[in-house]
Amino acid sequence: MLASFARIDYTGVPESVPRCVDGTAKVELTKGDGKCAIHSVFGKYTWNGFFHQNASDFLYKTFGPSFATFTTRLQDSGLLEELKQVLWIELVRPRAVAAAENSEAFGGPESESHMVWQEIKKDPALETACVKAAVEQGVMHASFLQKRSAVVSSFAAVCIEPFRETFVRPLLLSLGLLEEFANTTSRLGCSKLEALFLKVPEAEYYHQSIVEHCGVHHFQTLYDKALDILNGMTEWSVEFDLLATFTAHVHQANICIVSPSAEPFPVFFERMYKAYLDAMRRRDYYLSDVELIALCRCAQVNVIIFRHYPDTRTLVYCRHFIADATLPLVYTSIQMGQGDASVRSHFERCTVMQASSPQAPVLSGRSSVPDALPVNAPTSHSVLSPASSQSLSAPSGESLKDTQGPSAASAQIFGLAELLFNSVHGHVAPSTAAEKDSGGVGVQASETYPSNHAEVDPAHTTHSNPL
Repeated sequence: MLASFARIDYTGVPESVPRCVDGTAKVELTKGDGKCAIHSVFGKYTWNGFFHQNASDFLYKTFGPSFATFTTRLQDSGLLEELKQVLWIELVRPRAVAAAENSEAFGGPESESHMVWQEIKKDPALETACVKAAVEQGVMHASFLQKRSAVVSSFAAVCIEPFRETFVRPLLLSLGLLEEFANTTSRLGCSKLEALFLKVPEAEYYHQSIVEHCGVHHFQTLYDKALDILNGMTEWSVEFDLLATFTAHVHQANICIVSPSAEPFPVFFERMYKAYLDAMRRRDYYLSDVELIALCRCAQVNVIIFRHYPDTRTLVYCRHFIADATLPLVYTSIQMGQGDASVRSHFERCTVMQASSPQAPVLSGRSSVPDALPVNAPTSHSVLSPASSQSLSAPSGESLKDTQGPSAASAQIFGLAELLFNSVHGHVAPSTAAEKDSGGVGVQASETYPSNHAEVDPAHTTHSNPL
């Protein structure tokens, strides 16, 4: 199977992360099981694609057998909090709610959530704690929804003429919304500001947009701003009780918010760690981008993850981690469909076009033993250069296999595919000082090299909070 090609979209990639020479990557064949994320970053090149022979054991040894070992190796409190949210909100809570309601949770037996829950059920006390926490959060969330609705309706009640200049406009100004609402036409045909004062059901949309402007988990900001305006008011009216009711509803909604970062019960992750680790070791458990970044951080391997959209042949930046600027940067990608938001899918190794460096360091963190390869086969640190697109012709009566061996013939086919891709898309690969092996096939380093010290990109929470 030939490698596919994709253009790299570097939008959002920090300047400190090195780019490849021509913005083109080969998306390589990678073993297609649940450990494809590990194969793509830590695997060796084989004739069946990139593959790590002992992926599950590698994950266990890299994360460590205990929570204390894991946190010591991770050394990133922000990433740890992100993992906690993935574990609880995405994987555990849906199953705990289903268990409490005696119903089926979303996702079949092959889902990662089901695998984690099967491991949790081996510890009855842990299972009970998860179900109890899910029920309690469900009750609090239902109460919060009611109080949030009361905030919206009570704000609509204060949108009357006596409070236009004394409260509504000052509140919008404090929230940074006054100019937008005064100068933008609403769906009702008037400005958004005027729509606030219309007593029609359609106006509720604009009342809610103001109430939730700071986020549904940040009612404290709205409460503080409303209280500041009230304390500064010098003229009172008989409708003042409407303002008092509004601020009271905001306060009540704020105190019953279930924070997405809150642990469902004490030492949640520590108690969950063994079940979580055992689930990730299962053959059909597909790692997410967050879990792969955590693995790379524990292994101290430089990596950059892209989202791969095969339909458009595009690689879009997702996240990265750089442990050591003197070590290579591994490119990997996760397959996405148009409109997909999930980050649990098939990972594939990417190789990029870059001139070889005589002092290129060897990639660390690869502990597996690759399948035996012919001398001319590209290694996990190499990618075929344009030199491999030499003529596929052979002397009369001889085949390529006869003249150069199967590895060189395969390399030439790769080179021809590259030329075809370049001719169709108007791309010309850069000339390089590639070395040649005995079969005349050019090879060059596939990794790029960072120029800065250890860093991690800001957390990109890809798992939306359902609350």
